[in-house]
Amino acid sequence: MRTFIVVHGVWFSRLSLMGWFMLNQGPNGNTRILDGPADIIISFACYLLPLLIFALYQRVADSSEAWFKWVMSAVMLLAVAATGLGIIAAYMMLQSPHL
Repeated sequence: MRTFIVVHGVWFSRLSLMGWFMLNQGPNGNTRILDGPADIIISFACYLLPLLIFALYQRVADSSEAWFKWVMSAVMLLAVAATGLGIIAAYMMLQSPHL
């Protein structure tokens, strides 16, 4: 699973970058050669954040604590919402023929 997540880091990077552009109404903290502060954070987060979420998910699966499972459910809901925002933003900016 970790390999699968790391291989999809480029996809997470694209979704994160497009979601960032959509939330900020343009490149805020980004440069043309992707060496701005937001670009550097996204470059690391696109690999580390999904791996962190997966590690937490594994820990929760082995736990019997109910509160831990509720917290992880909220984290997963936020991750799904962020992914959905990134998919919509990427479609609007990269694929939509009328925009």
